[in-house]
Amino acid sequence: MVVIVEDITELLKIKSEIERVYTTNEEWCLSSPSFVLSSIKNFYEEDKDFSLFFVLNKHEEQIESYLPMYIDKNKTLRFIFDTHTDYCGVIGKKVNNNFLKDFAKIIKSDNRIKRLDFENLQLNDSLLNSLKYHLKLGTCIYASNSHSYIYSSKEKGYFSSLKTKDRSELKRVLKKNANSAFSVFSYPQEFPYDAIVKLRDEMISDGHRTKDFLDSRFLSLIKEMYENDELIVIANAIEDKMVSVVFTFKNKTQKTFMFWITLYNQNVQYINLASYLNFITAVEFEDDYRIGFGRGDYAFKGTFSPKVENLYNLRYSKSKFDFYFTNYHPIKEFIKRLVKG
Repeated sequence: MVVIVEDITELLKIKSEIERVYTTNEEWCLSSPSFVLSSIKNFYEEDKDFSLFFVLNKHEEQIESYLPMYIDKNKTLRFIFDTHTDYCGVIGKKVNNNFLKDFAKIIKSDNRIKRLDFENLQLNDSLLNSLKYHLKLGTCIYASNSHSYIYSSKEKGYFSSLKTKDRSELKRVLKKNANSAFSVFSYPQEFPYDAIVKLRDEMISDGHRTKDFLDSRFLSLIKEMYENDELIVIANAIEDKMVSVVFTFKNKTQKTFMFWITLYNQNVQYINLASYLNFITAVEFEDDYRIGFGRGDYAFKGTFSPKVENLYNLRYSKSKFDFYFTNYHPIKEFIKRLVKG
């Protein structure tokens, strides 16, 4: 059964229930209840055009999965904080065909919704594979990005799985940054706010990031996730000055880590890679882990010989005219990137 929650107060009442659902999720995921609620608080609370559209999949009054969505000022139904959420989609138990059929009916009948824009869907997501059938005409699906990750086993670790040449290259990176001190900050340690802000400001003043990069709202979200024990801070310092910071999500149930946002001193060669490597070295024999590099096919990620998978975008429009002008440009740009690449 499809249930739509449109009031933040009602959402807060079921937080413990959706937290239980979140722990059952098997795919890569960032949208924990705390992440969703913190995103709303920091980025949407003052937005008069924000309309909560939190979708629940219920069976016999029990929530089995959820989709954290909202309707924006352009009447587009989308995932909350999708611009910075590397993985979107159904969270919890996979939804069945009846759910998708009913969900499609709600979308079509709700006059507040003009179109859909579901970003960063993984290949086996129920929305990607079946919703198009129920929406029919006006739907477009394409690979919009990719993500990558590695495995590390408690028995063999990570580095033993690499070819000798690749291991040598990674060792060279570590050797080059041997003068830096590596550390991991995790709750209840104090969040290193001032050091992070200083490194952020250096990147902005050097022209490597825009003035609005990692603003107060974003830092508030990160700090809240840190204090909720869902995020750790990986750092390298030279002479007590931070030269690299990696905000890293952790999921205890899934035994996953995901490098999310990285700050680094541009004058220290390979320092961002060194931070990733230091962390992988520190945890590789602790347990069987998946360690993700998030979205994007940046060249440096290839250094780790990761598994790469596509992320998909599902778009739908009720109007043929709107469908063409909404989808033509991004598809054209995607094809241009493929030709150039």
